[in-house]
Amino acid sequence: TGVQTCALPIYYIMVNRKMSVVTVYGLDETGCYTVPVRAMVCSAGAAGTMTPKVTSTIGRKHRWQLMYGGVYAQYTSQFYNDCLFHSVCYSKPSSSALLRSYYNALGAPASHGCVRLQTEDAKWIYENCDAGTLVTIYDGDNPGELGKPARMVNQLAEKGFAGWDPTDPASGNPWAAQRTKDITLSASALTLSPGQGASLAVTRSPANTSYPTVMFRSDNPSVAIVDGAGRVRTLSAGVAEITVTCGSAVKTCTVRVVDPAFPFLDVSQNAWYAGDVRYLFDRGLISRSDACTFAPD
Repeated sequence: TGVQTCALPIYYIMVNRKMSVVTVYGLDETGCYTVPVRAMVCSAGAAGTMTPKVTSTIGRKHRWQLMYGGVYAQYTSQFYNDCLFHSVCYSKPSSSALLRSYYNALGAPASHGCVRLQTEDAKWIYENCDAGTLVTIYDGDNPGELGKPARMVNQLAEKGFAGWDPTDPASGNPWAAQRTKDITLSASALTLSPGQGASLAVTRSPANTSYPTVMFRSDNPSVAIVDGAGRVRTLSAGVAEITVTCGSAVKTCTVRVVDPAFPFLDVSQNAWYAGDVRYLFDRGLISRSDACTFAPD
């Protein structure tokens, strides 16, 4: 049902250790964390070293960190005692020194209590979830609203590019040729009514690629909210720009929300009186029935 506080971080991280999936939630129009924005496959703690079921917050961060057993991890974000979000492990602090068995174990409990992630996902938390971001560890039978993503590569073989995490955006990653280069959207513009929903479908190029992760963002969530599956929910009349990113590929969709009973309140239509009527209406100086009498023929 969401968690509501006074000083709200941008995101809330939910870790389902039973299903080995992380779902990140953003704020809705009421200030509750109900909008799923990103899902990540993970490895939480194995039997005997299980990640504790707690609610805590993000703390210290390190670009590279020495871990238990003399291995290294990238993009570490501490959230409870010695428990961290981090990449799968490396034999040394180098992007080309991945220990492939750690990557191949993603999607099932395997760690000493930390939450291991593909490098792209660990980097996203490291860069986007500031200190104070809420984290809840729990067990559930449902992987979450965005499901459980697969690893970019099902199994890293001993030969080939085994020394690299396929999702690592570091320059020189030999997996880069197998990642998405461009995206197209099912619509560049949508006109909807308040309360109406729609879905933005994303087509990747090349067609068989699955990474980087597609991210959706609304610049005006009071008008329209979008979740990590591209589902748009409209709230009030106005205009919202939906930005969709996938690595370096960026596309936009303009969502115009118009109340069909009161089209003169739609500033996007550029009627000469719309801005003035909207100003009065938004401040409660006129009601909708009043506004009808102010709309000139």
